[in-house]
Amino acid sequence: LRARNVRPSDFTDFDVILAMDESHFRALHAMKPENATAHIALHLDYCGMTERTDVPDPYYGSQSDFDYVYD
Repeated sequence: LRARNVRPSDFTDFDVILAMDESHFRALHAMKPENATAHIALHLDYCGMTERTDVPDPYYGSQSDFDYVYD
């Protein structure tokens, strides 16, 4: 797997685009072209997590923070 920036064509090539947090969600909506057919949603809406909306960023944390995000 490789990461890449979202392209305008992604909004017609894919059915759903998932954002990891609210800031990404807003950024995706801001770049969404007029002819977009993709639905933009928060990632945690698709996995049954109801106690939070954003996937936490463990980058500056400890191993236990990475374990929490993985779980």
